[in-house]
Amino acid sequence: MHIRKGLPGLKNYIITMMKIITLSLVLFFYIQYANGQENDFDSFKTKNNKLLAKCFDSLNTIAYIDTSSVWNCNLCSLLSIVYLDGTKDSLFHKSVFLRLEQIAYKHFEEGNPIYIIGTGMNSFDKAEELNNKDDSTGVFYLSFGNTCLSTDLFRKGINHVNKTTLKLIEK
Repeated sequence: MHIRKGLPGLKNYIITMMKIITLSLVLFFYIQYANGQENDFDSFKTKNNKLLAKCFDSLNTIAYIDTSSVWNCNLCSLLSIVYLDGTKDSLFHKSVFLRLEQIAYKHFEEGNPIYIIGTGMNSFDKAEELNNKDDSTGVFYLSFGNTCLSTDLFRKGINHVNKTTLKLIEK
């Protein structure tokens, strides 16, 4: 009778090592996948923020806001929406809405039609999800951030931009 001593221990060692290697590979690929997802989200956030803050210098003059010494602010980007709550002046509001139209048109003209999801819980996630869907219109969905803070005028400004973009796409 031939008895192999030490072989069962070697077999257990090999099985344990294979488990460790397999687990290490799974963990490695999971980390790579997670980093790729994070990089995609960072890329989305970067583009989102750049489009929100993109300042257009070649906008048509709106006398009430561009030549007035009262309104000393450069309303040249989508961030102009935040100025709507700074005053109750309805002429200023109309001027800002007109400026937002011009900005939406410029984005469209540059091949970046934009649609603002707005704010709210998970609005970044929703915008990113919509951007990942196959969309023949080429619209880029934006978010002002995951916050519940928003006012009626802010929402009206966002709706005005979105209506302008949709009209431009339909043409």
